[in-house]
Amino acid sequence: MMIRVLLVSVVSIWATEPGWAQSLTDDCPDGTLYSRSLNGQVECLPMKPVTPYEPRPSASAAPMVDAVGRMGATQPSVGHPNFAKGFWDHRSYGRSKGQFCTASFFKEGSSVVIVGPGGSQPGALMIFAGPAVPQPKELSVQTKVTLKQSDSPPQTVTVFHVRNPHVKDGGAIVFAVPTIEAAMEGMEDKLGFEVVMQNRPVVTIDWHDGVQARQKLQQCMKSIR
Repeated sequence: MMIRVLLVSVVSIWATEPGWAQSLTDDCPDGTLYSRSLNGQVECLPMKPVTPYEPRPSASAAPMVDAVGRMGATQPSVGHPNFAKGFWDHRSYGRSKGQFCTASFFKEGSSVVIVGPGGSQPGALMIFAGPAVPQPKELSVQTKVTLKQSDSPPQTVTVFHVRNPHVKDGGAIVFAVPTIEAAMEGMEDKLGFEVVMQNRPVVTIDWHDGVQARQKLQQCMKSIR
């Protein structure tokens, strides 16, 4: 089943910036972010800031940039034992349990990340990153890409293309999903993705154990329902 991504929901869903930003830094020193793993372990993870370029992102784009910064806080190195096989990482961000529940799949330097709601943010994000994603000229721009999924026809949509502070000269592609339930509904056990930008693939990744990842994401979400 296709994970449907709709940009039309971005402005209305992610327009409130202050609540998001504050929840990520509560109880943690500057330069780090609050993170809670699925087993309840609390950490203050290092996060590289994105250098602000003019023009600054709109309120709707700022959470996209911030989400990419959080994603890279757990980006594995080449020496990780499951770097080639791929693996899931589950955690939530924000002082309140369950805020911004996140399921991240990393494989061979590329990643696909599903970010759930928190605070006053009701929607979800789906982020793709990898070494082939170019860096946009501005901090955040809107562009068209084609998303191909192994179980569905391709769909071409407008997305946010943002800077990735964790990859030199790199970027990330951020899709808006109307609800976290819509994102979880499409999390099949094995699923492959290809993101095509300007007629060339920039991220190609396939995950495994998607059903188990969905169950863990649902478990995280129950704590804020």
